[in-house]
Amino acid sequence: MSASGRILTCEGRTHFGWPWRRGARADILTASEERLILNSRLGKINLRAATVLRIERGALIPCLGRGIMIRHRSQGYPAGIGFIPADTPWKELLEQLRDCGYSVQT
Repeated sequence: MSASGRILTCEGRTHFGWPWRRGARADILTASEERLILNSRLGKINLRAATVLRIERGALIPCLGRGIMIRHRSQGYPAGIGFIPADTPWKELLEQLRDCGYSVQT
């Protein structure tokens, strides 16, 4: 499964400006049973499925509950990574991630 959107840090600050800034290229979240990959114009976050602890709806951050939060134990990345989907509703995105085998909390 794949979705476009914007990646944020665990503090809720975006790396690349406001999520809907005009002209900004979208970040891409790709998930399979083996890996969850977030591609952005500043780099790639590559998480093995075994290191992903849970995926949950973002509370007030990211962006007033429209996004998801990925909690993991991979070294070298923030422990929580937010993702705001651009075209896919957060509920649908969580269902797709659950179908890939991830622990999803709604």
